[in-house]
Amino acid sequence: MVGAYVIYGRTDESAVPPRYRTTAVERGSITTTVTATGTINPVNSVQVGTYVSGPIQSILVDYNSTIRRGELMAQIDPRPFQMKLDAATAELAHARAQVERERANAHLRSTTLQRLKALRGQGIVAQSELDVADSEARQAQAQIALAAAQVQSAAAKEREAQVNLAYTKIVAP
Repeated sequence: MVGAYVIYGRTDESAVPPRYRTTAVERGSITTTVTATGTINPVNSVQVGTYVSGPIQSILVDYNSTIRRGELMAQIDPRPFQMKLDAATAELAHARAQVERERANAHLRSTTLQRLKALRGQGIVAQSELDVADSEARQAQAQIALAAAQVQSAAAKEREAQVNLAYTKIVAP
């Protein structure tokens, strides 16, 4: 930096104008340090929280780190949340299988009802037996609706578990 100058000065409230001393720049070791007192505040400070709680598995940033939006900052142990997701997925599969079971049962009840109606027309079956078969066929249809509602409930629990698992990744807002 040949030809550059360093200017030293002072400021105070006195009426005497400041005096400056200039000198040519030289190579050498730094012999003076500048110290300051007071609080240094970041330009932007962001509070980060999470919807789920658990043990922190890893912290990927340090205090006062510069971060970017979407950057992974910490990871909560995802294993308990993964187990809940797995259980919710199994519950959904069970509910779907239950719907199929109830449909098969309803088909059987409907077929039985049709046979009994034909036999009743021939006078072979009592009316009370036909009434019971009719009631069972209607109940089977209601069971299908109940099983379908359980599928919806299980699907909602699975989605909730997926969301909670995703919340184990703490990312910069």
